Amino acid sequence: MAQQLLRILISITLIIGLAPSVHAKNIHYEGLRIEGDDSFNKQVIKVLKYMKQNARSEYEYVMKYIGRIRPGIPTSINTRARPPVCTLSEKTAFGDPMLCASALVHEASHSYLHQKYKGKLKRNELFAKTAGREAELFCINNSIKLLQKLGAPKYYIDYLKKQDGRHADVNKDGWYDYEDWKLLKQGKRKN
Repeated sequence: MAQQLLRILISITLIIGLAPSVHAKNIHYEGLRIEGDDSFNKQVIKVLKYMKQNARSEYEYVMKYIGRIRPGIPTSINTRARPPVCTLSEKTAFGDPMLCASALVHEASHSYLHQKYKGKLKRNELFAKTAGREAELFCINNSIKLLQKLGAPKYYIDYLKKQDGRHADVNKDGWYDYEDWKLLKQGKRKN
């Protein structure tokens, strides 16, 4: 019975992504906690330094609205965690630094919306305001502004401009909810 309970607890922990990597090392960069292996941590710091040098206000926005960054799938943010936890996929973290910076601004924008509306709306209304279609369009727009500021290739910006804010609705039921998150976690959409 105890072994079965332990297996269940370990499975739940792995499913919700709370288990740290065996090689994870927590480091702090200017107040932000980064929780990956050495290569992940160095890459995130490289992107943050790039932002600080080339897009200072967006860097400060990320530092204000994201408290922890860790590796995982999908690239997302847990706005209810204190501090908010941004998860970056390997593809996002180790790709073009402009795109990683854009993802950080996108996720920080969700956190900004959560903080703006928390306590003012019911839970389902809060979720819609922070992760619904309008919220996604707001976050995408902030990413576009950053990419423009960084002088990103036109095709990066054009790609984002074509997004309709429904990219997280994997099962296409009109809502972004836990079912979509589970599908994203399983890698049903490349991220």
